[in-house]
Amino acid sequence: MPESANHDGLIGSLRSDPGGLVRSATLFDVYKPAQPTADMAAGERSLAVRIELLDAETTLTEDRIDAAVVAAVARAAAAQGARLRG
Repeated sequence: MPESANHDGLIGSLRSDPGGLVRSATLFDVYKPAQPTADMAAGERSLAVRIELLDAETTLTEDRIDAAVVAAVARAAAAQGARLRG
């Protein structure tokens, strides 16, 4: 993510799931390399986030989980310029 992106914006974009599956999103690690790397440019940092999904009505399938994660990353990208590393 760009260093200019903020925690609250990232977490808010992940939690604002129109499908209602995202129960929580919690930041658990921040990494900023001393020098740019192959997958991180200058001015970027890596934020590791745990996303908890829940459907109280039925068991989640791998397809629904994958779709929820892809949608969460898309929301974070649109709101904060986030992307998956590597």
